[in-house]
Amino acid sequence: MDYPTKPLSRKGSRYLAKIFCRVFGLSPKKAVPVIELLDKFCLKMTNVTYDIVDDDKLPHNVPALTEVDDRGVFTIKIKNEVYEGASERSVGGYRNHIMHEMCHVFLYRLGYRPILARSFANNTIPPAYSAEWQAKALCGEIMMPYEETKNMNADQIVRKYKVSLASARMRKKY
Repeated sequence: MDYPTKPLSRKGSRYLAKIFCRVFGLSPKKAVPVIELLDKFCLKMTNVTYDIVDDDKLPHNVPALTEVDDRGVFTIKIKNEVYEGASERSVGGYRNHIMHEMCHVFLYRLGYRPILARSFANNTIPPAYSAEWQAKALCGEIMMPYEETKNMNADQIVRKYKVSLASARMRKKY
């Protein structure tokens, strides 16, 4: 499900990606070490934890999700299959799902919070106002830095940044 929030442009997400990378010491020249970053992210961001859950504990089409409780404590829940695929085999899509959830927390902490209590079916909120689009855009900007990838083809992006081919192809569109 998706939630409307204050708007964020592609240019804005590129700027926030640079801040994120600076805060967490990520190099734009290397693939993001997503599993190592997850631990660092939870230590550096207060009241953020993660939990590796049995695959049947989340809906079939949900590889990971983030919950926030009434006290503002975030829990990133990741299917075991996704965590293992990201950590043991560096599967690009799985790495992306984990990074995407960190982006939700980061954006929320920067004030990109849902402005309505109810959620909407995907694609009914304009992209710039969509919490899901914002997390996807920020995730892409962090994992495939624009300045580093603008002259690369999709296969080169996949090899260097350990992302899925679908993500790399999307990067080439903008």
